[in-house]
Amino acid sequence: MKKKQKNSPVAPESPIHAALKAPDGWRLGTWIWIGIGGIVATFLAYISILSAPFVFDDLSGVFLYPNAADIPLSKLIGITRPLTTFSFWVNYKVGGTDPSLYHWMNLLLHVASGVLVALIVRSLLSASGTKGMTRDVLAAFSGLVFLLHPLQTEAVSYVSSRSEVLAVFLLWAAFGHFLYRKNTAASWYDGIVILSLFGLACLSKEYSVVFPVLLLLADYYWNPGFSLTGIRGNWRVYGLIAVTAVAAGALILRVLANANTAGFQLKDLTPTDYFLTQCSVIWIYIFKFMIPFGQTIDYDYGVSHSLSDPAAILGLLGLLAATAAAVIYRRKYPLASYGWLIFLVLLAPTSSFLPIRDVIAERRVYLPSLALLLIAVEFLRRAEWTPVRQAGLVVVVLAFTFLTSERNNIWTSPENLWRDTVAKAPNKSRPHFQLAKVFYDSGRFDAASVEYEAASRTGGLDYTLLLNWGLALDDAGRAKDAIEKLKQAAQLKPSAHVYSQLARVYGRNNENDKALEALATAEELDPSFEMTYVYRGNVYLSQGDPQKATAEYNRALAINPKNGPALENLRLANPDRR
Repeated sequence: MKKKQKNSPVAPESPIHAALKAPDGWRLGTWIWIGIGGIVATFLAYISILSAPFVFDDLSGVFLYPNAADIPLSKLIGITRPLTTFSFWVNYKVGGTDPSLYHWMNLLLHVASGVLVALIVRSLLSASGTKGMTRDVLAAFSGLVFLLHPLQTEAVSYVSSRSEVLAVFLLWAAFGHFLYRKNTAASWYDGIVILSLFGLACLSKEYSVVFPVLLLLADYYWNPGFSLTGIRGNWRVYGLIAVTAVAAGALILRVLANANTAGFQLKDLTPTDYFLTQCSVIWIYIFKFMIPFGQTIDYDYGVSHSLSDPAAILGLLGLLAATAAAVIYRRKYPLASYGWLIFLVLLAPTSSFLPIRDVIAERRVYLPSLALLLIAVEFLRRAEWTPVRQAGLVVVVLAFTFLTSERNNIWTSPENLWRDTVAKAPNKSRPHFQLAKVFYDSGRFDAASVEYEAASRTGGLDYTLLLNWGLALDDAGRAKDAIEKLKQAAQLKPSAHVYSQLARVYGRNNENDKALEALATAEELDPSFEMTYVYRGNVYLSQGDPQKATAEYNRALAINPKNGPALENLRLANPDRR
């Protein structure tokens, strides 16, 4: 006689997974068509940027170095944000320094993240009791807003923001897996998948380290609801992540120790000043998300030094009031409450006490934009979705598409970008300096001199400004003014570079004795600066002494055998040699 088999225990199903299995809502075909429409709209909004050149910090990227092809991958991935650097390496190997491929990768990552945002919002709407068409309309709307919001353009269109789009894609993939897991208690498989994606995100950008707080709050709010039960049940996930968090913390400390634009070593920007400034900056981010006008790559925003600053105290009181409301009304408005708390968490790495030289940057809203979308859908889900209201959402998406397209037109050239920035921050030095550099690189030396002068009025004089200004004046045919600026630069920071440039100006004006004197100073300051010998060779060549010129060019080539001017001028000094 056969023995009765005992039923094996079945793991309890995740509440979100159960809710998403309900047959209400859109069919798969509807989702596919909306997805296709959203992707097409995104490409139309960003199409102008796909053929745009590199701008600003893109131009200092490691793959634009002359010796980029000789740098081994093992050395590259040891640099800050190794996975981001690896993605640039892939671009370089596929298409060299063609900017379009770099833009394409940013955009594809952005599109993938938009799809994940729609799925994440759909799951959280289900968890909060919103089902059927309302849930699906708002989930699709959230994904489209994420894709087409004008505030996202800096993160997507700026190649140097690859770390943003790559890290966010990986984080949302991890969060999506966490939300869509089958069982209430995550399995070891779930934990490994989430851990792997989280770890890769940390290797893309350091702020990813705050991700576990999203999971903890999600478990508290919806598993099963305002309870610690879900957190205890998911001990596998949190145990694995805790190990990674230690490594991520060490990585962040290493990055901050070597950074010159962020960290506690910034002497002119204290943690307290930065925090007080961020109390108002956070509200600027929220306002720009609601009304995306007046965008710029370089804000002219003052630092708050005490609570006597009205912007700081009002901003802080507003943040405290909103946080208190989110806690008090968490059961009545769970999505808005959760959204507000994770908004602060996701902004914390860049908008709390850790000083960053630029106190405000639009790309920092890219990660926490999901949180702002959850706050919006909390209130939208309470409306009855008539055709007129659905049409209103379509109008919003179309308006964002147009505004994003217009903003991307600004990103299509360095001149457009910096002209726009100068117009919006006329009293800030850096936009004028960058616009001057654009003019100089395009051979408009008089225009460059004007912008360098504007930069000096708005930000004062420093070595780099005076050096560049002097070169622009020289190329504009104003040698006397150029010499004055270069001498000022030499007083601020004596260097072989500035003295060699001073010699170059003297030489072009046949003041050879002064040129040789300046070059002697340059050699004394730094004997390894190769251009000193190139310029000295040029002086000797102009004096009709090819033998001395040849000796100087050979000295330069001994330091750098690939020095182009030295090789070219060596042939001029020795026309009979082949």
